[in-house]
Amino acid sequence: MRGFTHCYFHQTVPDSLEQYEEQRRIPLLEDANSIQVAIMKVIRGLADGRLDQKQATLLLWALQIAASNVRRTRFDLPGDAADPLPPATTH
Repeated sequence: MRGFTHCYFHQTVPDSLEQYEEQRRIPLLEDANSIQVAIMKVIRGLADGRLDQKQATLLLWALQIAASNVRRTRFDLPGDAADPLPPATTH
């Protein structure tokens, strides 16, 4: 702890639930850059212990599909046609 104002735990723990949720949020997969950011978030989550191997495997598999589709997708559709899923609800 020498040279730090907080211990390791308090340096790495998010300050709020919003920060925690932001760390776990996967960006909209609209281009190769956003897919790469999502891959880095999965790797970080796996390394930090926030994701287990099964969760990381499923997310990376989905990102592989997104990467193979990125050249054939368009997100300039009118209205809500680009987002066919209903908004997520919290319980």
